[in-house]
Amino acid sequence: MLVLITSCDRGDKVSSDEPEAGTMIEMGEQSQAQDTDLETDAKDGQASEQKKGDEKEAPKESKTPLKSFQYSWTGSDNMPDIVIIVDDFGNSTTLLEDFGKLPQEVVFAVLPDLGATKRSGEVGAQYGHEVIIHFPMYAGPKNNVGTRYVKMDSSSEEIAGLIRDFKSQLPMAIGANNHMGSTATADRNVMEKVLKELHAQGLFFVDSMTIGSAVTPALARTLGYPALKRDMFLDVDDKHKPNSEASINAKIEYLGRYKGRKEPVIIITHCHNREKLNALQEFITKIKAQGLKLTTLSAAKRLAS
Repeated sequence: MLVLITSCDRGDKVSSDEPEAGTMIEMGEQSQAQDTDLETDAKDGQASEQKKGDEKEAPKESKTPLKSFQYSWTGSDNMPDIVIIVDDFGNSTTLLEDFGKLPQEVVFAVLPDLGATKRSGEVGAQYGHEVIIHFPMYAGPKNNVGTRYVKMDSSSEEIAGLIRDFKSQLPMAIGANNHMGSTATADRNVMEKVLKELHAQGLFFVDSMTIGSAVTPALARTLGYPALKRDMFLDVDDKHKPNSEASINAKIEYLGRYKGRKEPVIIITHCHNREKLNALQEFITKIKAQGLKLTTLSAAKRLAS
């Protein structure tokens, strides 16, 4: 299965451990039918005669075949499903309804303690989306994570209190993923407390992998919890303009590396603007045309358990 997460974290340094997404293979040649015009000539003042059955044929209509775009994995019957997470809801309601109209498998990751936090969770749930807490975590001294977040010296009691408060704002939440948190998620002591307190309150964790040295996936397995992590950022691209057609096609080609995997591929993107929404819609349309399926985060959790 494929899990897709889209997030809005901009202050945190994102891990760039993904190799080049490859190139899209363009299949099919464009052939242009050539019209055959039978012309009659007049020579030496004599009109040419045409025998019966040799009438001039009407020019054939030129039909240019549509190009068929294929990827290196096109036609494979063992591609995993995809989970998409959209991060950073809670700041605004401007595009909330439009994101709500996306396929129900798309997950809403909502920031706590903001003006539109409660409304974002409600709209997501009303449209049938799973909702998770976009949990602020320490990401170094230069990054503003907000007022309340997991600090490096947070006690288990303090973390439990944050989870209770955030869950009271988003009672429909089924889990959490980290907002920023490149420093916190690389620390085993901190994340062990986070994972245990989330589990105690009936929630699970998806590591957004804002740093390649995150310990959470391995630690979750050690503790007997579902081990879930982001595989790809849809709206982060070092080689193409983010959210462009070239970037989207490269991201789709990159999915081929997960061929044969049983667990979904998790993809994260963000809700910051219309451009990101349009790019996500185009991505979903194209992968569905290739026969890939979206799935829920709950389904990914079951396979990871």
